[in-house]
Amino acid sequence: MFLNGNNIFILISLIFSFLITSFFTPLTRLIGIKNKLYDIPNQRKQHYLPKVRIGGIAIFFGFILSLISFQILNNFYLIDINLLKSFNFPLIFLSLFFCLGLIDDIKSLPAFFRLIIQIILASLVWASGIRIEVLNISWLNLDDISFTIPYLISYIITVFWIVGITNAFNWLDGLDGLASGLSSISFLGFLAVSLYSNNYGVAIINAILLGSSLGFLKRNFFPSKIMMGDGGSYFLGSSLAIFGILSATNIDGLLSLHIPLIILFLPIFDMTKVIISRIISGGSPFKPDRRHIHHNMLSFGLTEKRAVIILYGISQWFTALCLSLLTEKKVLLISISTSLLISLYYFINKLSKE
Repeated sequence: MFLNGNNIFILISLIFSFLITSFFTPLTRLIGIKNKLYDIPNQRKQHYLPKVRIGGIAIFFGFILSLISFQILNNFYLIDINLLKSFNFPLIFLSLFFCLGLIDDIKSLPAFFRLIIQIILASLVWASGIRIEVLNISWLNLDDISFTIPYLISYIITVFWIVGITNAFNWLDGLDGLASGLSSISFLGFLAVSLYSNNYGVAIINAILLGSSLGFLKRNFFPSKIMMGDGGSYFLGSSLAIFGILSATNIDGLLSLHIPLIILFLPIFDMTKVIISRIISGGSPFKPDRRHIHHNMLSFGLTEKRAVIILYGISQWFTALCLSLLTEKKVLLISISTSLLISLYYFINKLSKE
């Protein structure tokens, strides 16, 4: 039965994190206005008026307070899941990624310095045991069910994965509601994956992150007056990178890497596309510009809202595709997802006259 004890607490955690992040978001905006922490428009950016850029504070505190609340429930109802103990290292690293981004929102750190700190943090994540190392390849129908990546290569791939996904979401935070909406869809996918594998600890974390993302999206969708900033995008991006690995790892410690690769296809594709195009044009692969997929869609004549909704649809289709690989109802899931895309098409046509 779906609404068993664990699933009820997962639902409660999601709702609570949504509510508390929704509550903190306007308060965070007031703090940003008081301290004049604005993101100033320029030729590369889409918004035309200054916006508060510390919205990540609301996302982070919504997440932390929800974790604490779950632990209080855990003590009263004797749930056999201690999140703070089971995930102490990941939670510390996520907090440090958030702090790095928030400091950049306030002080504007050099890009190279941020990259070095990200690599150090990702290295610590690998050292804590969260790594891309033993892969589950049973879905390939080969004689072997697992493949072990050599130690050094595992370190390089894991660091590249965490730093890459963190920055991919930071780069996608270019339109109102885009990064928060895409992270919500991805966390929903990882929540479903962790529930499917009965990994309830990871599922609860994914539910809390989903609620925090949705709570911020409520205030961040077009036209918004607050941005998540680097604090928010670093926190959500690193969370997706780390809990993408944990969600796709089964009880035997085998990682099904294709799961996070498919669910996070859109940010991975955008980053790859942008870096290649910058290199081909002779520029720096890390210099900001308007080559991202959402900028391309705007140049085709789409409105900001339509572009965001289309990208939502593409992301949910890949998430449904991934989930279909885990179940026997592959055709049904893909059909439903495709139907949703068609529905989005008609909905977007209505928006075109706005």
